[in-house]
Amino acid sequence: YSIYPDQPLRGQPMREGELWFLSTEDKVDPVNFSLYINGFSFWHDDQETVISLSPFSLVRNCKFQSTYPSLGSLSDVKI
Repeated sequence: YSIYPDQPLRGQPMREGELWFLSTEDKVDPVNFSLYINGFSFWHDDQETVISLSPFSLVRNCKFQSTYPSLGSLSDVKI
């Protein structure tokens, strides 16, 4: 394995979908997100951002806990 941050993403995405990107307190945009075995990528403002992760990183799915019924189907990703 390699821990260099500029590693290319390997293989096909494990998961793909649309997520909300919180870039500032005032701006929330939908982005196309792809999770790979060694990192992730997403498109925002017609630019792809690619992030490679250390082999010791953990990505897990988290559910919102809220009293608002409209948020029940939302989840977030914690890295």
